[in-house]
Amino acid sequence: MAEKLNSINVRPALKRDPGKNANHIKKKQQILQVAAELILRKGFSSTSMNDIASQLGFNKAALYHYCRNKEEIALEIERINLEYVKKIFDEINEKCDSGLDKLRHFYISYAKMMATPFGAAGVQIVSQPISDEFAQRSKLLFKETDDTIRGYINQGQMDGSLAKLDVRWCDFVLFGTLHWMPHWYLAQGNMDPEKLGEEMFNVMLRGLLPR
Repeated sequence: MAEKLNSINVRPALKRDPGKNANHIKKKQQILQVAAELILRKGFSSTSMNDIASQLGFNKAALYHYCRNKEEIALEIERINLEYVKKIFDEINEKCDSGLDKLRHFYISYAKMMATPFGAAGVQIVSQPISDEFAQRSKLLFKETDDTIRGYINQGQMDGSLAKLDVRWCDFVLFGTLHWMPHWYLAQGNMDPEKLGEEMFNVMLRGLLPR
């Protein structure tokens, strides 16, 4: 899975340039953070470059020096989330054995991502008609992620750590609960996301354990 995800590249122009100075990189990160927070609060289509510049105290010309348009911002947020997902799968490959252990590690780690502005904004962004290129990249990422999670469930059913339920519906339920998190978690933000992920997974686990 990690090898497949490594094949999903962001445009070279959007990759971090080693030649950029530290201040430029810091400003770019600040812009993306503010953009993600605005997208989460207002929605992608209702967030303008003017909104982002105003929130940062920039003029639009200064903002365009770092990000050319909203699509580039969306792609950068996607890149950040993609790198996080790749890290999750690398950790699973190193640390986990059973299908249940792999599924638990993924779920808790993904819940932590959904508790961040980048992860939460990413859920909104992928549903927007940004461009064909963006849609194809997002579709590929979600398909490969889905395939991997279903692989964990299949493995768990074979090794006896998970019940033999419909794999597709288990996958839908898992991602449904995760992708709904931004609708309520960030509005409250009063619980540690790792602990919350554990609690959410434990609630669902009663329907996944052998019986």
